[in-house]
Parts: sequence; structure tokens; C-alpha cells
Amino acid sequence: MAKRVEALSTLKRRYPKEWLLLTNVVADDLTRPIKGKLVAHSKNRDDIYDRLARIRAKSVSIEYTGKIPKDLIVEFPEALSAVHRF
Repeated sequence: MAKRVEALSTLKRRYPKEWLLLTNVVADDLTRPIKGKLVAHSKNRDDIYDRLARIRAKSVSIEYTGKIPKDLIVEFPEALSAVHRF
């Protein structure tokens, strides 16, 4: 995958409606990711979580590049997030 850190805005345009797994994450003052090294991308969220289980990195971010549905809830138990739809 990517060998360099790229802007999240660029990755969102390149991979619309996909899940992104980033390492070497750089965040803004409000801790929102603004750039990172792309490790994996997929339309299937489970593919990203499978890949996450196999990497070791100090900073990791999972981003979805599409529109987040209003009925989606994201929880952060321990270090991983779980997504539920009601």
C-alpha cells in the first residue's frame, strides 16, 4: 500500500464510500486525523478490522469516506471500536 503519509482529504477523494486504515496518523489540535499512511482500504468494514488485527503501530485511524448514516452509533470499548446500527 502507500509508502508515504498523505492528506486524508486526498484519500477520501481517491476511495469514495470506502473504509480506510491509516498508520503514522497526524492529527489537528482537536485530535481529528488530517493525514496518515494508508495501510488498507475496502468497501467492507470487516476487511479493515481483519487487517487492523495484524498490524502494530503507535497511531492508527479507521475512517469511512462516505456519508455516515444518522442511525449509526460508534462505541470505543478498549482500543477498538464497534459499530452498531439501530
